[in-house]
Amino acid sequence: MECGQVFEFYDNAIEERQRRIADKAGFVIDDHSLYLYGVCSGMRNSGRCSKK
Repeated sequence: MECGQVFEFYDNAIEERQRRIADKAGFVIDDHSLYLYGVCSGMRNSGRCSKK
């Protein structure tokens, strides 16, 4: 959040969990998104982005 970098990732366990929750609630997912906000360890420790 401090440096403005955006990183995308895919995780099978998260995707499967979302599908199971939707199924249990009686929904079929057409599209979805999950946002996580935070800072990298470099920013947290020294105020400098370690991901550039």
